[in-house]
Amino acid sequence: MSRAALFKGMADAGHEIVVAAPITAADLGAGDSFAAMNPKLRVVRYLVDAYSYGNASVTSDDIGAWSREAAAFDELLPRAIEGFRPDVLLVGREDQTPPANAIAKRHHLPAVLMARGLASNIVHGPYEPAPRKRFLNSFRDVDAIVTVADHLTKGLQEFGLEHVRTAPNSIDRCQFRPVAPDVKLLSEEDVDAESPIVMCVGGLRPVKRPLDVIHAVSKVRRDRSNVTLVFCGDGPLEQQCREEVAASGIGNQVKFAGWVDYSRMPGVLSAASVVVLASENEGLSRALLEAMACERCVVASDIPASREVIRDGENGLLFRMGNPCDLAAKLLTALGDSELRSRLGQAARASTKWRSIESGVGIHIDAMQDTIARSRERTGPF
Repeated sequence: MSRAALFKGMADAGHEIVVAAPITAADLGAGDSFAAMNPKLRVVRYLVDAYSYGNASVTSDDIGAWSREAAAFDELLPRAIEGFRPDVLLVGREDQTPPANAIAKRHHLPAVLMARGLASNIVHGPYEPAPRKRFLNSFRDVDAIVTVADHLTKGLQEFGLEHVRTAPNSIDRCQFRPVAPDVKLLSEEDVDAESPIVMCVGGLRPVKRPLDVIHAVSKVRRDRSNVTLVFCGDGPLEQQCREEVAASGIGNQVKFAGWVDYSRMPGVLSAASVVVLASENEGLSRALLEAMACERCVVASDIPASREVIRDGENGLLFRMGNPCDLAAKLLTALGDSELRSRLGQAARASTKWRSIESGVGIHIDAMQDTIARSRERTGPF
């Protein structure tokens, strides 16, 4: 579930929601579309150079960007708290936890953390000890943590964190369902609608391992030369991916569609024969769940997040993470058997049935109400 869907769901349930969120100067100049589309939310903004995505490793550039954002955050959030007098602070990004904790304590506010991708990098990923310790210490200071998957809840609990609960990542199954393929995308990218289409949805970033997919599809095309690979998303690896595609000699059959408007995604996903998630780490991929809800055959890396939703051979296929040869073998299996793809796709949609937006919103509301009650028992009313 996106943060926007969560905030809208809480507002629809009758709660007053103030959203303090970053925005770039370019997006602000173009008009704040999020605020315009969500009139029930009170949106206050602070400027950033670029949006943060919670990288799998922390660089000096990340730390510098986080420091600049923390300064802007530290200036805006206290004014918002003093102006709106909230009952609880919901921290929507793990890297915001240190400054958010300090602000919450100054204003005697309980804080609830939404733990997603960066938390998965801390639990399972390659973080160095120093930044891992920094984040874990900040996580210990919040009053409650809500994760998107059980593997994150268990992992954080193993680090000694308390008050952690799971709100399973959820999707809008009314929006994401089997629909007619998005012919506009196929036309724009010059894709033959009759050919098999392998699709990746997400940022072209190291943690997503797009190069593994390129290498796998290059092997697949030795047996199935009409396969087309479509990337929906962009990111820092785009140029390297394009160079690898050119070096592999498959340039005409690999399309870089960039970011696609979210409203088009059901039709875009429905155009795919197979949807691939090659990530080395995830909290719980919403793009994967949305592909499953669209009855797509999904092939995902065998990581904790994928194993939480995919039963290999029943509602999808798993491959050994970081192994393009194994991914190619699974793609050939799926692409060579339309009945298998149909069976896996139908089972995939059925397995998303209980992942409703309403359920996810309810768990978050319960967590915040419980946190407020515990805080008032300790300190009295705000």
